[in-house]
Amino acid sequence: MKDFESPVMMEDGAPIHRSKVPKNWREEHGIHKTVWPAQSPDLNPIENWWMQMKSSIQKKHRPSMDLQALKTVVQ
Repeated sequence: MKDFESPVMMEDGAPIHRSKVPKNWREEHGIHKTVWPAQSPDLNPIENWWMQMKSSIQKKHRPSMDLQALKTVVQ
């Protein structure tokens, strides 16, 4: 059974995730990162959904759209 007292984080290799500030924060809070090889396939289904949602919003979103209109498009 997974020990929930020792969380494990999965992040991509974005530079912001590799910088000293988040690394130090994770160490201070006892959070470990999983080993995630570069160029590995993304098997997380939510990533595909985010891509579809982003594409759909970009088709409907106009730069002059106010925040409430954008919220409606997202919903």
